[in-house]
Amino acid sequence: MGLYTIGKGGEMQERFLILGSHGFLGSALSRQLEQQEREVIRGDRNGTVPKGVDVIINCASYGNVYDQIDEEEIIRANITMLQNLLASDWKKFINISTSSVLLPVSTPYSSAKKMGEVLCRQYGAVSIRPSSIIGPGEQKEHLIPKLIDSCLNGTEMPFVGEPTHDYVHVLDVVSAIGLLLQIPEARGKVFNVSSGVTTSNEEVLRLVEDCTGLTSSLQRVKSMRAYDSKDWKVDNSEMRALGWQPTISL
Repeated sequence: MGLYTIGKGGEMQERFLILGSHGFLGSALSRQLEQQEREVIRGDRNGTVPKGVDVIINCASYGNVYDQIDEEEIIRANITMLQNLLASDWKKFINISTSSVLLPVSTPYSSAKKMGEVLCRQYGAVSIRPSSIIGPGEQKEHLIPKLIDSCLNGTEMPFVGEPTHDYVHVLDVVSAIGLLLQIPEARGKVFNVSSGVTTSNEEVLRLVEDCTGLTSSLQRVKSMRAYDSKDWKVDNSEMRALGWQPTISL
């Protein structure tokens, strides 16, 4: 399922403002819109909203990578800028939250994203909670790119096998965004976008080693993050009820 079709016949084309358009999800979304000849405005870091914007999709964030620990920037990027965007003139608005708000251990990042969901509900905007997004262009700090680098280049990395993730492909997240833009009843609601499948780090390691035919260079440790989970599976039943389903498996 791709992004929805707009501007058919004599209808006016919608103008899209994408925040975080150079990030992993934002760049994939922008590329697909541009391939469909949509009018895409790539937003700046300050969240400026040009006149005449119809659809705002906020993929911008800070704090979801282990070394992004500036708490003032976490608040600015995930709450303050979001509130300014919501207060602007728009017809449709989707904000990318995080499935980490569902975990039992809160972090400054997940707490800020949870507050963002509250703001979106007040303004009638849609919130999406993707699980762990994978695919071409994924951040090099994430597990799969690091394991590939370790296999191909012998780069040693710390590793814990037990924690699990629910992996969803970036193009499946893009299709979920496209679907939710078509549904007026989605306004003000929160939707989980995931595979609904739990995969351990150990299973991912075996997949990467099998695909590369090489052995990784690991330094096994007992734990790395306080919020690592042994059962990180995200319920996507509400999205499936709308007709969406993941199409690209890990």
